[in-house]
Amino acid sequence: MLVVSAYTDLGNRVTLPVPIHAKKLCPVTLFSTPDNRLSILFDWLEKGYSDLEHDPFALHTHNHETELTDPEIHVPHDAPEDIDITEYGQRRHRSRFNERFGHVTGPYLAEAEADDFEDEVDDLLDFWCAAYDLSDRIRDELKNRGMRMKHQGDHRDTDILEHLILEVSLAEDVV
Repeated sequence: MLVVSAYTDLGNRVTLPVPIHAKKLCPVTLFSTPDNRLSILFDWLEKGYSDLEHDPFALHTHNHETELTDPEIHVPHDAPEDIDITEYGQRRHRSRFNERFGHVTGPYLAEAEADDFEDEVDDLLDFWCAAYDLSDRIRDELKNRGMRMKHQGDHRDTDILEHLILEVSLAEDVV
């Protein structure tokens, strides 16, 4: 179960549980510039120049999907005394990490196929109907709106879920 927060137009924070099963990917290995020295060298040998970017401190050599672990490590508030840093990003909750490269980070939720996303939305709406007594009319409207947004392709899955959370929180017949 994932707990998702969203903000209304008035700035009010709304938090609802979301039973979602998306792959939780490491955003560092997916998006940040890799250490691709060999690719740059071969580009330079072949073309005389290279358009590729390079980060010599990166641990990965190309961008790829790497799943994060379940939340299992706790980053402490204070560093050991032999390190000059006294505080380095304590989190009050356990964190996920990339087992291959060691990055401690929050997940990037992978986009689901339309059929899988529809199943997730159905599960989510079933959960909300049981928890908040949503009417069948509101349930159908929310499902149609979410699937229409998915098929348009202009929104990420997380944006669609945020929109549905706001709609559920503003629905008149939510207990």
